[in-house]
Amino acid sequence: HGFAFPSLTLTGAAPDLTGPTLLSIDVSPTTIAVDGGQVVVTVTAEDTSGVSYATVNWTNPLGANAGFSCSNFVNGTCTTTFTVGGSGGAWQFSGDYQPDTITLGDTNGVYSQYMSNGQWSEQGGTSGSHGFAFPSLTLTGAAPDLTGPTLLSIDVSPTTIAVDGGQV
Repeated sequence: HGFAFPSLTLTGAAPDLTGPTLLSIDVSPTTIAVDGGQVVVTVTAEDTSGVSYATVNWTNPLGANAGFSCSNFVNGTCTTTFTVGGSGGAWQFSGDYQPDTITLGDTNGVYSQYMSNGQWSEQGGTSGSHGFAFPSLTLTGAAPDLTGPTLLSIDVSPTTIAVDGGQV
C-alpha cells in the first residue's frame, strides 16, 4: 500500500487516569419516616481533574437498589438532601436499607467505586481495601407489603376457537 502511520507525541501535563478518592461520608439522620422523611448526605472526595459526581446506594428490604446522586461538588464536597417514600420507587418500603456502594466520578469520566465490604476499585482495574463505613438506614412507617399478588382464578371462554375468525 505504500504508506506508514506517523508516530505521534503528546506534550503537556500527564493525564488524570485515576478515579476520585473518597475522603469522608456523613449521613444524617439514619432513621427516617417512610412517608416523606429527609436525609442529608455529605460526600468529600478529591481528584486531580476535579470530582464530578457521587452516587450512594443502599439495598432496600426487597433487595433492590435504592440510591441518589449528587453532582454539585464545591472544593471537593457535595452536600445534598433527598426525600424518601411516596408511591412507587425503591424508597417506598419501611425497614432496613443496607449500605451497598459509593461511586465517584471525575471530570474526565473516570470513576472509582467503594463497596460496603471494605473493597474499592477503579475503572482502570486498580483495587484495594478501604476503612470507610456508611450507615444502614431505617425507614419507619407502616409494615411494607413485600409479597407479590396471588392469582385467585383465571377463566378463558370459549376453550374452542374457530381458526377462521373465532374470538376469545
